[in-house]
Amino acid sequence: MKKIFIDGIIDESIQLPADTAHHLFHVLRHSKEEPFIVSNHQGHTGEFVLISEESDIYMAKRLRTIDVSTSATKVVLIQSFLKGDKFEFLLQKATELNVHHIYGVSSVHCVAKYDAKKLNAKKSRWEKIIIEASQQCGRPDVPTLTVEQSLSEVLQTLQSDEGFLLLGAYEREDDKTIKDILQTQLHTNSYHIIAICIGPEGGYSPTEMELLESCGGHKVSLGATILRAETAALSAVSMIQYELLD
Repeated sequence: MKKIFIDGIIDESIQLPADTAHHLFHVLRHSKEEPFIVSNHQGHTGEFVLISEESDIYMAKRLRTIDVSTSATKVVLIQSFLKGDKFEFLLQKATELNVHHIYGVSSVHCVAKYDAKKLNAKKSRWEKIIIEASQQCGRPDVPTLTVEQSLSEVLQTLQSDEGFLLLGAYEREDDKTIKDILQTQLHTNSYHIIAICIGPEGGYSPTEMELLESCGGHKVSLGATILRAETAALSAVSMIQYELLD
């Protein structure tokens, strides 16, 4: 069954955004007589069917509410900006891997640099990629994307949550693997948020790793080989999700 996302509250009847309806019925060629799934960005979900269409006004009624269970522990990805289309690829795959919140940040070794105007335009495109990936993979919600904060600001925001575990992938870390930290911490503590920090193509600077540790973070190794930034992010998220499985 096809799925779409809308903003706002999901009531007994809803008006579908014209561009979303056009994509559903004309691009995806979903039959107007067949039901479809609608979720908002908070994960509220229902099964709907189109009841009227006039010009660009599409009205649908709810057939049933769908209860969706989500993990009690949210995975957060703090990712330094990457050059080219690597960041877009990462957004798509992180969405499929059920990341709850993605922070895009600038760091010392970033090749990709954005001023405020360009970043705002990029964010609109990136959010569209995330929504499309959410629809494709069938997840009930849409990850939040934040790109306006520095690494320091992001860590300070997350640090205010007592149930917060912070990890930072560091290629010079030889003693502790992400598996070691996750198994030790999850065995003795409960967390609302597990955040993984991934640097840019050149990795994090020593100063940035000191910042992470000052916020209670753990430096972790992702294995014996040096991974590309986008590979490191997806590898780390997959490891976290595996350890969270019941």
